[in-house]
Amino acid sequence: VIRNLEKFFRKKNFKKLCFLDVGTGTGILSFVTYKLSNKKINATDIDLESQRCFYRNAKLNSISNFRFYRCYGLNNHYIKKKKFTLIVSNILLLPLKKLAKDFKKHLQSGGILIVSGILYSQKNDIVNCYSKFNLKLVKSIHIESWVSLIFKKYAIN
Repeated sequence: VIRNLEKFFRKKNFKKLCFLDVGTGTGILSFVTYKLSNKKINATDIDLESQRCFYRNAKLNSISNFRFYRCYGLNNHYIKKKKFTLIVSNILLLPLKKLAKDFKKHLQSGGILIVSGILYSQKNDIVNCYSKFNLKLVKSIHIESWVSLIFKKYAIN
């Protein structure tokens, strides 16, 4: 995901970037995005220990421009009202598939979704699933047995 984020920010200049990290864990993807964009971070995770770790790491990295929501996926009253230009998620296949509808709903038209935590053998499964939600694969990176995939939400004609 970090390689994809670096490429994404080299190509795009988002003055109004609205970013969400779903299943943030330690916060690494949020913090990398902050360092690359200097924009506000929105992050979610269901786990209390992840929340503690996220706050600890934010403090260690002198990052204060963030909101953390302890919830499953995008199931938070604040997030339910928002659309994002960039969503990242490094979690396993089944939760990623369950979140497909929410990703579509909360991604702006033309927005980018970067996912990982997927084995190369699972790539076609997730691509087929997301294509049903108007999320089209635009790039993939394969490292050993893992892949990171970039999807774009296109407007429906």
